[in-house]
Amino acid sequence: MNWLNNLLTKLNKTKIIKKGKKDYYDYFLTYDIEVTNYYNEKNDVRVGIPYLANITDGVNTYFMRYITEIETIIKELDKSIEHRLVIYVHNLSYEWQFIKSYFDWTDVFLTNKRKEVARRTNVHKVSCP
Repeated sequence: MNWLNNLLTKLNKTKIIKKGKKDYYDYFLTYDIEVTNYYNEKNDVRVGIPYLANITDGVNTYFMRYITEIETIIKELDKSIEHRLVIYVHNLSYEWQFIKSYFDWTDVFLTNKRKEVARRTNVHKVSCP
């Protein structure tokens, strides 16, 4: 995956910022999912379906057709980077419903029920801008 290799090269050259006991890359990514929905008559329920996602560093963008592709990217980052990397997610409280099962979350910050502001894995901090 050329996009990921380019990102890892950039991160190796990026300044590290210390915040408390954690070290962060002075760099961030953004992530967005496009979703549509339909009414499932058989089960009498409205169903949301992600049909496109993208992750970008502000210069280069990687488009994903399947929601599971973000899992592959994050797992590769987990193996390859040493410090925390911030990933801003557009409309996190909504898109959380589509990505929550793909990661092992260690922390969560809520302003109220179902209103996520930030979540964290061991390596990544996912925030709502």
